[in-house]
Amino acid sequence: MSLKNEVSDKVTNSIVTGVLRDVRLCTVTGTDVQFLFGYVTMHVSPRYAEGDWFASSYVVDINDCEDGMLVNTANSTYMVSGYKPIEIPSAAITNIRMGTQPEKALALLEGAYGKVDKSCGD
Repeated sequence: MSLKNEVSDKVTNSIVTGVLRDVRLCTVTGTDVQFLFGYVTMHVSPRYAEGDWFASSYVVDINDCEDGMLVNTANSTYMVSGYKPIEIPSAAITNIRMGTQPEKALALLEGAYGKVDKSCGD
């Protein structure tokens, strides 16, 4: 069985809620709050199609597994092959949760306010 079929079976059997690619692990400045931003590869919910952007609920824990990492959030479990960590000020959260990539959300803040103090908006 191919890896894609194995992952599909895991998603279908609800071991994981979905599989994400190009993932950012966003940490809100000055807190221990983290959430994922990425793009859907597979998801059990029909409201998410392949390629849709996705922002998760807060991360509870991250565990290594055979196929990458399982990220448990407040509501679900996602499989990711890896992630890029990024620190974001709370002022960027709204834009990110509306689908703006975290790096672009930071650039928007910097464009509007100059160099962003990471505690901006806290």
